Amino acid sequence: MLRNFKTTFETILSLFQELNITYVLIGAWASSFWGQARGTEDLDFLVLVNKKEFDHLKKKINSSTIFKLDKVWEKENPTLRNTHIRILCNNIHLDIIIPSDTHDNELLKRRILKKIYNLQMYIASPEDVIISKIKVGRPKDFQDALSVFVKNKDTLDHNYLDLWAKKLSIFEELNWFYSQV
Repeated sequence: MLRNFKTTFETILSLFQELNITYVLIGAWASSFWGQARGTEDLDFLVLVNKKEFDHLKKKINSSTIFKLDKVWEKENPTLRNTHIRILCNNIHLDIIIPSDTHDNELLKRRILKKIYNLQMYIASPEDVIISKIKVGRPKDFQDALSVFVKNKDTLDHNYLDLWAKKLSIFEELNWFYSQV
């Protein structure tokens, strides 16, 4: 199955631009950018939209010939259907998520413009990748967060990390990272 990530990035970024959607790349791509690269088969974006804009985005995707809404995923995840869309584009899954807490909103404010595949796009800061990955809490997310922490330890805003880790009750997990470097 051919996966063309560059074309998929171009396509989704174009849609975000067309609909004037504030977005940030998160997930494995963001952690690979700042830390140790690892294989992934999807793209994750956090978007700043209200309910009406989210519904409009879903309609646009539903009427598109380029994107295919993953209705099986939506059926299997009914509690997420108002905050998360999973679509398929060029044989690549894209997860489009709206903020679920105050940290997600802060993450969107702190996004950084970077180049991936020679394309300008907004990506989560290394600190926000770390916090986000710890929040998810799966073993691979914890490893991703640790790789970002280790690679960027000298340039991280440690006050910001501590603040959010305390607010989100994940300070013990973050503190473990400090013991590893």
